[in-house]
Amino acid sequence: MPKHHGHIEERVGRDGVTRYRVKVYRPKTRAYESFTASSHALAERTGDAKYKQFLIEKMEQQEGELIGASQIRFKEWLARYRDEVLAAKPEGARAAYEASLRLIEPYFVKRGNPKLAAIRSAHVRQFLAHLRVHAKRVKVMRQSTINKHRAVFSAVLGYAVKLEILTTNPVTKIRADKAESHHVILPSDAEYELLIAACGYDPMLQTYTLLLGESGVRCDSEALWLAPSDLDFEEGLIHVGLHHPTKAGRVRVVPMTKRLAEHLKRHVEKFQFAVYHGARSPWLFHRVVDSHGHKAGERVETMRKFFNRAARSVGLPKGFRQHDLRHYRGTKWAVLNATLAQHALGHADAKMVAHYTHVSGQHLKALVTESD
Repeated sequence: MPKHHGHIEERVGRDGVTRYRVKVYRPKTRAYESFTASSHALAERTGDAKYKQFLIEKMEQQEGELIGASQIRFKEWLARYRDEVLAAKPEGARAAYEASLRLIEPYFVKRGNPKLAAIRSAHVRQFLAHLRVHAKRVKVMRQSTINKHRAVFSAVLGYAVKLEILTTNPVTKIRADKAESHHVILPSDAEYELLIAACGYDPMLQTYTLLLGESGVRCDSEALWLAPSDLDFEEGLIHVGLHHPTKAGRVRVVPMTKRLAEHLKRHVEKFQFAVYHGARSPWLFHRVVDSHGHKAGERVETMRKFFNRAARSVGLPKGFRQHDLRHYRGTKWAVLNATLAQHALGHADAKMVAHYTHVSGQHLKALVTESD
């Protein structure tokens, strides 16, 4: 017996006449529509005819959507991606994505703002090659940074695939080159003290360097966003993430060593009443003079240049970074208590603590007592 489309109900009207109502689903309106027939056979034919009509209507609608989607320009799609995807991400992640989009968007807009469907893997390869020696950069961009921009580009076009606007993602056809691995350089305690001393010519730089080494906070995204009010000297804690989201998106507390607490007290006392252009600076690390287009009192955005200069002056290797001081402190904490180290460092996953633990010979010797 052939299968017919639609749900048929037999009904008897007030006039005593039997009629048949057939209900057929219409995809375009996402609702059922009803039709009346004088016989069951006619109701079956009506259901079949309407089903075919609605099916053709659905195919025409889909074809029309694809035709419309193929006309979307890259800049228009980025605006939609920002509204539908980036708007829902945490502030920190959104800022990271925008940093990549500031390179991706002008590159393609200057090249005619192509239709989304016209972007091929060859265009992706050309863009990645362009990043290696960007017009605004003096030195070559690191491969790890290029891979980060590639991942953002892939996410943008991957969203178009998810919405069936594109059939494939051209970025995925270009493999990410292996990024250069960074070997963590853990300073000895003596080298650490030399570094702190080398920063003594600048109170801001010395306090900043000591903060990194004693608290393990992240450099630009956490340390430089601290305010004096974030320091709780009574409890010996630093509240991180009150003014700028942390990498995990959560506010956390970090303990202060006795040495750090005493140094921070002197730092706050020295600058708490300083007035710049008629106002006090709300930031722990701020500019004390007008320089290079920045006004005194403004938040310092980076100290990398001066930190690296101090590190080289005391003989630390060229690859030594600010972030290595986070490893320096993380190692000391993890040896004492890995669980508490996880919370202090701000990791959601306990496995990440292992990346900040670099056991030295001194740590191993601590396992052996004289009685052994």
